Amino acid sequence: MNKKLWRVGKEELKYIEEAINSGLSGIMNSKFEEAFAKKFGVNFAIGVNSGTSALHSALFAVGVRPGDEVIVPPITFAAPAFAVLQQGAIPVFADVDPDTFTIDPKEIEKKITRRTKAIIPVALYGLPPDMDPIMELAKKNNLKVIEDNAECFLGKYKGRLAGTIGHMAIYSFERSKHMTTGNGGVIITNNEILAERARK
Repeated sequence: MNKKLWRVGKEELKYIEEAINSGLSGIMNSKFEEAFAKKFGVNFAIGVNSGTSALHSALFAVGVRPGDEVIVPPITFAAPAFAVLQQGAIPVFADVDPDTFTIDPKEIEKKITRRTKAIIPVALYGLPPDMDPIMELAKKNNLKVIEDNAECFLGKYKGRLAGTIGHMAIYSFERSKHMTTGNGGVIITNNEILAERARK
């Protein structure tokens, strides 16, 4: 095997061949979505071309529109803020907890305004944010929560899989992530309406 492709083995080559032999019908993507949803115990998984696209699609699905505000952490990759801007909305930065470097629920509360539509808590280096108070704030203020778990595959928060707590969650398959397809991403949710909107 070529050392430059050390993450590509016989299984990957077999699946590439299957995809080509299927006439590039999308069957492999459908199989992947079903397997991913099953692994996380959710109803829906929607494959996309990147983690950033997953964020953008999820923001659209939860109803974020131009002029709305979305609360994001300042310490992470640029994608959460960029996806908010791409949707014509305004990223509002809530500071992180100095012990975990994940978004601080107390700081989120300070940033909520009448224009706030959603919160994107980001897992950092495998550590999920403190989700219970975030979900309480969301419920109290009628906000949607999109978990960014690009860096947290199968991580747990109080015994629950990260990504199964918010209204939606996203994962990235960029080459440096825990699981990679070279690039790509996926959205998961239990909400059929949000899943349909994201897929569209």
